[in-house]
This record gives sequence, C-alpha cells and structure tokens, in this order.
Amino acid sequence: MFEASCTLRHGIVTTIDKGPVCPVTGVRYGGQSYFLVPTITFDTPDGTPHSFVGTPVCAAETLAWSMGQQIAVRYDPKNPARAQVATFEFDWYGIGGFGAITIFLGLFGYIQLYLVYKRRRMNRPSRR
Repeated sequence: MFEASCTLRHGIVTTIDKGPVCPVTGVRYGGQSYFLVPTITFDTPDGTPHSFVGTPVCAAETLAWSMGQQIAVRYDPKNPARAQVATFEFDWYGIGGFGAITIFLGLFGYIQLYLVYKRRRMNRPSRR
C-alpha cells in the first residue's frame, strides 16, 4: 500500500463508533456484539488535518485504543487520505519480511537438528 517514502506521524483517536453486528459472543450491547470502528485524526507537517477510519474490532475482543489516545499513523505524503495505523503487523508481516525470515529460520533450524540426529545415529555403535 505504501512506498518507502511513507511518513510516520502521531494521530489521536477522536471517535469510536458502533458498527454492524459481529458474529462473536462476548461484550454485548443490547444483546448483540458489535464492531467498534475508531476514527483517527492526524495533522500533516503543513498543519492540514486529516481523518481516516481504523480497522473495525469486534466488541467481544479487546479494543487496542481508547478515546483521545495518541497512536502512530503511517501515510503517503502524496495521498494522506490513505493513512493507516502503524502497527507491528504492517511493519513486519505487511512487507513479508518477518514472515519469510521466520519460515526460513525455522526450516534452517529443523534441517540442522535433523542432520545432528542422523550424524549421532550413524556414529552410534551397533548393538548386536
């Protein structure tokens, strides 16, 4: 979604609205669980305010933000309307780097353990 030229700013959660009904049980509002939809506002360096709607979270889950909380926002200076909350998932999984590294290291470790096991088994004196 963003290029390397994206900018990081601080935004503020200005509203948390009740969205559509979600299928998960938990915290209930009038017998139903609803999605909670945060609206985040931030200013660009030139002082222009921008707002965007964050990712809806089911009310049965823990909401990561509260009203008035300051959070990190990543946006494209060419198109600030396409902003999003800067999260660990975006920084690592979003670019594929962390997921690929994790899989590679896991496979590398498994192969190393397998080779050690085979070496030890081959060097073991036979029991006849």
